[in-house]
Amino acid sequence: EGDQNPATVKVGVLASLSGNGEEYGQAMKKGADMAAREINANGGLLGKPLELVYRDDKNDMGENGHQTVKLLFEDQVWAIIGSVHSGCTHVAARITLKAETPQLTTVSTDPTVQMIGSPWMFRCLADDKAQGAAIADLVFGKLGLKKVGLFQQKNRYGKMGGKTISHIADLRGTPLAFKTFFASGQKNFAEQVAQAKMQTPDSFIIWGLYQEGADLVSALRKAGITQPIIGAAGLVSPGFIKTAGPAAEGVIVTYPFDDTRNDPVTKRFIADFSKQYGHSP
Repeated sequence: EGDQNPATVKVGVLASLSGNGEEYGQAMKKGADMAAREINANGGLLGKPLELVYRDDKNDMGENGHQTVKLLFEDQVWAIIGSVHSGCTHVAARITLKAETPQLTTVSTDPTVQMIGSPWMFRCLADDKAQGAAIADLVFGKLGLKKVGLFQQKNRYGKMGGKTISHIADLRGTPLAFKTFFASGQKNFAEQVAQAKMQTPDSFIIWGLYQEGADLVSALRKAGITQPIIGAAGLVSPGFIKTAGPAAEGVIVTYPFDDTRNDPVTKRFIADFSKQYGHSP
């Protein structure tokens, strides 16, 4: 049951604070820390200070299970925010369902995260269905392209996102010209480059995370492949631009947060974040 009158309201933040999803997890931490400071400056929650408890799942599903259990039963948090990787979020969702503890993901876009029937699982960003529809509207609609290839990462994020865009492409009568996987941690993309040269599509869609996505884009551009590249939100990271360098120029990505919105809430958030951390969110 835990303490019925705790000194603080504990909320767990489950994220990849290290490992190959570190940039996403550290960005989550900055946002959560900033929100906690604002909440506590305004009197906290239920008359008590908000306390964030961090656990690092290292973007690994096995580690995620261990850390979720620790948050729930050692740290005794009231709710969990997380995780980054959709596979990790699925693991945590099964545990929070058993423990009847609310869980909110702010990053995972796999549509099936909320299809497991858990009344405790929530999401606050556009999922892969919404992002896939936006990509399809751009590629097949606005740009009018017909022959489009897909590179998808061999993880749950890439598989589910790739499945979503492939289904949308089929429904629109413009099935993808090819679908091929790349591995997590992959460095050599000669096979993908060869397929791109052989298939010569009008455009490429990449559904993967920023590190591998940056290396793939760099390899394609280095090989003289100039067709437009469109990516899902997994590529949204300063790390993508840093790793891909000039090859990142012109890549179009879906981005659930519109930082150009002319409204006071968005403007204040960007200004406060930039002031606290020395860079824009």
